[in-house]
Amino acid sequence: MLDMISYCTSGSMIILVLIMVYLKDFYQRLICMNMFGSLGVLFIVTLGSYEYNESFVDIAIIYLLLSYVVNMAILRV
Repeated sequence: MLDMISYCTSGSMIILVLIMVYLKDFYQRLICMNMFGSLGVLFIVTLGSYEYNESFVDIAIIYLLLSYVVNMAILRV
């Protein structure tokens, strides 16, 4: 089951990269980058669950917070 989740997450990330190449609008690209970051966090948590390693969840939380800070810096809110 976890293998299928990681394959779907990886496939979705590849599709998002291809979509970002074809998009022209900056804000649509930013939304794709946000989705890529969220899928990355999901992939890290899935990998941590598969390996029975709780430290991966901590890494995923740090990555999610870093993604949020970068998005706020880009939008200058």
